[in-house]
Amino acid sequence: MLCRTFILHLQKSGSDWPDSTIARFEQETGIQDCTDRKHGNWAGILSDWIDVRYIARYTQEVSELIWYPFIIIALLLAARSSLFDNWQLPAGLALVVLASITYAIACAVILQFTAAKAREIALSNMREKLVWAKGGSPELAGQIDTLMGSIANLRQGAFRPISEQPLVRAILVTLSSYGGISIAEYLALLPR
Repeated sequence: MLCRTFILHLQKSGSDWPDSTIARFEQETGIQDCTDRKHGNWAGILSDWIDVRYIARYTQEVSELIWYPFIIIALLLAARSSLFDNWQLPAGLALVVLASITYAIACAVILQFTAAKAREIALSNMREKLVWAKGGSPELAGQIDTLMGSIANLRQGAFRPISEQPLVRAILVTLSSYGGISIAEYLALLPR
């Protein structure tokens, strides 16, 4: 949820990247950030592109943390297995496990939707800059169009398709561990 708050703050207040950062990305992209940086939303052509790339990198690191709650839940379910002792899963513990899984899934989905919204806002801002650039510099307009394409096709962090998200893999690990334990319990009951 903290990552979501950061993304919301970044998209609401805009970003004012240091000159050294702008210069680095000017060199990387070949685009001269020629607009006057003192005019609010027109603070630069590259700022929205840098924002989205930063969100992608930041959420790449954060999204890997989704594994930890699911590993703990899988271990908790395995420990409660009747293979180890005659333990059952009481309703209260099942409710806590279900609430934990639901909360982890909700956080991951909210993060993905927030990042997608930030991408849409960045693309909208860049469309405005594209119209502005078409009036004065067709070459710059082409470069902005290329940046917009790279934003739209970014597949990193929270911008990855749902099938590639760590959340899906974490859910599958949890379900497969529970399924594997259920099979082992069944096999233990078979006569020898």
